[in-house]
Amino acid sequence: MYNTKDFEQAMHVCSYKLDRVFYHKKHSRFVQKVYGRVPIPKKVTISGERKIIIHWRKFRWNDAGQCFSFYSDIRKRKYDLPLRSLEEQKKITQS
Repeated sequence: MYNTKDFEQAMHVCSYKLDRVFYHKKHSRFVQKVYGRVPIPKKVTISGERKIIIHWRKFRWNDAGQCFSFYSDIRKRKYDLPLRSLEEQKKITQS
């Protein structure tokens, strides 16, 4: 289980926005799930010109950092959070 600081750090590293955090009832320091947004480049035509705009799409993450669609249980592996690698990096810098 990971705490809020770990999730905030992972979201910052991936350039995602954190909207809402849900905690476990028994262990209030640990995160149960997170709602957030991911920047997705999208091609649009404006006045006859093709431009790329940034579209923020909503997703949710479970306690292990696995990403799912906001309204269904479809897994989006592309947007998983690197919680385990950040934890290993923290251990290396502490020792």
